[in-house]
Amino acid sequence: MDRFRDAVGMYSADAIENPPDDVPYTSNVSQRTSTVRDMMGIQQQQRSMSQLDKLRMAMDHTMRASPQQSQWDELDDLLRRNDMCVELMKEPHDVFPVANKLWINLAECDYQRRPMLYGMQDGTVVMPVFTWEEYANNFFLVNDVLESQWFPSPRMGTALDTFKKLEFPVMGHGNIQKLASLATVALRQPVTMLINPCMNVSKFLSYQEMTSLAMRRPSALLSAASLQASTPSSTTSSSVATSEKADERLRIFRRVFDSRSWRGARLSASELPAPQTFRADDPVLTFRLPLIASTELALRMFQQREVVRVHVDVVPVSKLQAIAASLMMGSPKATCLVITVVLDEPLNDAAKKEATEDNLLAWSLVTEESRTRDCRVVFESDNATGGPNVARFGPVVYERKDNGDWLSSAVYVPHQSLRESLRYDAPLDTPEAS
Repeated sequence: MDRFRDAVGMYSADAIENPPDDVPYTSNVSQRTSTVRDMMGIQQQQRSMSQLDKLRMAMDHTMRASPQQSQWDELDDLLRRNDMCVELMKEPHDVFPVANKLWINLAECDYQRRPMLYGMQDGTVVMPVFTWEEYANNFFLVNDVLESQWFPSPRMGTALDTFKKLEFPVMGHGNIQKLASLATVALRQPVTMLINPCMNVSKFLSYQEMTSLAMRRPSALLSAASLQASTPSSTTSSSVATSEKADERLRIFRRVFDSRSWRGARLSASELPAPQTFRADDPVLTFRLPLIASTELALRMFQQREVVRVHVDVVPVSKLQAIAASLMMGSPKATCLVITVVLDEPLNDAAKKEATEDNLLAWSLVTEESRTRDCRVVFESDNATGGPNVARFGPVVYERKDNGDWLSSAVYVPHQSLRESLRYDAPLDTPEAS
């Protein structure tokens, strides 16, 4: 930006001096083009800027798109191919440039860095990820971390000396594989990624989405499509059905949020608490709830407004039930993970109840615990449970007023455009168009 200001100050806004009135106006296009090219740098940087602009537009397009529309597929493809940036913890050996952030290429960094985290108002801890440096500057400004842009920019005098004394952050940039490893492997317990926090379009990346984006590269998708076109349908029908089922389970996370009103606190990786442990007195019934699993449960349940609470508990299985389960499943299991869903009113819709049960059984905690335990979902009415008897259902892992209301209030609701309000596209022979 400094070079751009110098170019404008030297050549004026039209890149030429103002001609006299009697001389016809002629624009020196070549001089302006060379100035802009010199400001932008090499051509590779121009291409990367256009890719970042595509990612920004793809995020905006998902605001009005349903989970089944193709805008989400385009966003997933751009998230796989583009680099994003994240704030890292400072290390004693970091050497900062003069009055600027320290940028680290995660692909070329041999040292295992740890990210800075963000704690939300309900206890949710996420790893902020930014698709554009300006979004990171806005995040730092909102949370009183760094005022990265002073106007006019201090390039000399006492203002520059004051600007140098600011605490500049360490930023890392890399692909989705590197960022996913920072959110999972580099921490005491894995956390969810939040793309562009404190912006009007933000998106959570759950563990399933991180795994899908990190493993399915565009080249692999193209090779799979060409293989499917060259092989008979009987050999590829099972793999296609499996991938379609996996994509269908990820559609529940296809939502964007307006996080401009969210406020939290920045946390270092050392301040990250250990996973919650329940039933610690009994080693057979002990189970852990990581932060990434509790955040995923809130993302799965917040739009089901009839759900008041969700309890999770591990109970022993009787010998008769273990024998019956072994006959059906093939291996006896001594414990059972029971998920109790407390509703406002009894749910009489069988299809809705089955959809809620499938949603909970696809939870990552259930997927992990189902290897050694049976899992089942139980529905209860809030009127029938009573106050003191709620403890028999086990620990509360989701509550609507604490974990769901702030997400529901931030969901982007597409407003009706002027064209839609006037019913411009309605057929003329209908009474709605008259």
